Formats: sequence, C-alpha cells, structure tokens
Amino acid sequence: MSLFHRKPRQKSWLEQGEFVIKHGPARTEDGDGTLALTNRRLRFARADKRGRVDAINIRLDQVTDAGVVRRALRAPQLVVHAAGADRVFIADSAPSWAKEILSVRSAPSAANPASTRDPATPLTVLIQQAPSQVIERQTVKVRCRYCGSLADESIGKCSSCGAKL
Repeated sequence: MSLFHRKPRQKSWLEQGEFVIKHGPARTEDGDGTLALTNRRLRFARADKRGRVDAINIRLDQVTDAGVVRRALRAPQLVVHAAGADRVFIADSAPSWAKEILSVRSAPSAANPASTRDPATPLTVLIQQAPSQVIERQTVKVRCRYCGSLADESIGKCSSCGAKL
C-alpha cells in the first residue's frame, strides 16, 4: 500500500458512533486549548508542556443551558450551565457556539432517544428560546496626567482641568 493512499485517521477520543460537529480554538482560566462539540458531548482539551492532554468532557444530556456574556473591551464568553458546575470558555463566535450546543442538545438522536422535541417544531424556534444575553457594562476611569484626578474614559476631557485625556 502506498503512503499516499492512507485512510483518514479517526480521533482517538471519539467513541463508537460519535462524530464532531464543530471545533475550534478556545481559552479558559487554565489556558488555551481546543473546544469540540460532538453529537454526545462538549470537550475542551489542552496539552501541557510534556504533551499530556488534559480534557474537560461535558455530556450534552447534563447541559441545562448555554449562553453568551458580552463584556466591554473583552471578547464575549461562552457560558455552559451543566449539572454540577458552570463552565466558561472564550471562543471565537461564542453566540454561534451557544446556538449550536442548544440545537444539538435538543435534537433527537440515537444517543438521546427520549428527546421531548416535537418533530413538527422547527429547530429555529428552539434556538430563539435560548436564554437572554447578559450584558455587563464597565466604566473605565483614567487618571489625568496634568492634575491627577479620575475621569471617565468616554468623555475624552478631564472634568477638573479640561485637559485632553
């Protein structure tokens, strides 16, 4: 057999009948890694300096909710509420991750035959029933380099001396 005709290698962490729906880079408070959504679970894996893989696996039947927290001056966070603990991930396009998690969780499959979703109900309606987004607003104060007083960053001028910030 030639080297050019190899079969694609299946990921070793996938179980029988499990397949990847979405994957991409993500971060947690522990470090950078890869976030993968399969038809059965959400998996965050990161490798340490020695090459050992540390993985967080969240089964989709334990996920109660998924949403996005938008923060000023920072990337939006993907928050996954699961039975036992809440997990926070910083991933590109966090809103699409939340929609995908909720749609996979609510879709009937061989792994989840007891799904309560009515087949006549369109999936987009279930996505619109996702939790409302929590918006956290932060006021950033900067110190004036001339008089030393604190002023809001959005104003652009010092409220005490009128100097440009």
